[in-house]
Amino acid sequence: MSIPLADQIRANAGFGYLFDHHDNAAQLAQKFNADYVVVGRLHKPSFLFVYLMAHLIDVKQQRLIGDYLSEIKGSHKKLTRKGVESLTLKITRTLSGLK
Repeated sequence: MSIPLADQIRANAGFGYLFDHHDNAAQLAQKFNADYVVVGRLHKPSFLFVYLMAHLIDVKQQRLIGDYLSEIKGSHKKLTRKGVESLTLKITRTLSGLK
């Protein structure tokens, strides 16, 4: 499920706010009956590479249970896709370990 952009904007007090405030991200996700929420961030320190960052938050406990990073070097769509797939795999492994 995805949370509507308008709701995300209302809950976001500033750039990166929900990424840094797990309790607020969890409260937003709770309104949509989610068990977990992933909050992402893009960090581009150089034109040569970019970091895809993601936090996995347990909504009921309002706490961070996963902190992920995927480095992408280059600007090709294929590389970006691989970075997203890498994050997806890491998140899936974490969730699988909780069951």
